[in-house]
Amino acid sequence: MSTITDDSYSVQPLPAVRLAQLTARVSGQHEISAAVSPLFGRAHAAIGSAAASRPGPAIAYFASDDDEVTIGVGEQVDTGAVPDGLEAFVLPAVARALVTTWAGDAFEGLGEAWQSLMGEADSRGLTLGAAPCRETYLATPMDEGGTGWVIEIQQPVV
Repeated sequence: MSTITDDSYSVQPLPAVRLAQLTARVSGQHEISAAVSPLFGRAHAAIGSAAASRPGPAIAYFASDDDEVTIGVGEQVDTGAVPDGLEAFVLPAVARALVTTWAGDAFEGLGEAWQSLMGEADSRGLTLGAAPCRETYLATPMDEGGTGWVIEIQQPVV
């Protein structure tokens, strides 16, 4: 079962975030979920092997252009060296984003949460921004004592 945990949507700024990341390009929305999990697995393993500090939650971002979607997944890291096999990337700050929080035991329902967020943007008369949309993983089943997913979904708007 999944839900949007916060009935309200908020418009708020998003900070710039330094990631140790991996990226991939897929041919459409339907290929995103199959690409994200393996990328996170590899990034998480590299950061764990390097015993790098993680000052914040993991993040995935998505940017569409023409027929492809660029996916970036990574862990927030402090300044300094990035573990081997990963690249440093600063996800830029965003002045305004429509944000809500989704929770579930599995990823079923996350797509519907994104659709709901887009519907809310439309009902508010907001235009989608050019910056990548983000998922910030506040809690995961892989966390110590973790039992499910809590993901803040963030869509830049103007």
